[in-house]
Amino acid sequence: MAKTSWEIADDVRIMKLFRYRCVGNRAHQAFVVHELITRARTKEALTIKNNRIPLCQYCHDLAHRGGYTIEKESMLRTKAERALEAFGVSLEEW
Repeated sequence: MAKTSWEIADDVRIMKLFRYRCVGNRAHQAFVVHELITRARTKEALTIKNNRIPLCQYCHDLAHRGGYTIEKESMLRTKAERALEAFGVSLEEW
């Protein structure tokens, strides 16, 4: 499925916000913007606040392995918050 112009613009916003670094491993460059709560779970996934994070290919593969779990979502959300804090970015901007 092709991304909408809004999705593309938001991907760029997310990448810039996180300095193009992977949330799972900040030493790696991000490859893709991942949704913590997927569109398969809810059609509102794109509009849920703080739901999109940048990941490298390795971390993205791990995120999808075994499907969605609340533990995985929570861990990645915490890592995203810590990354933004380290970059001096307000969580409100996410």
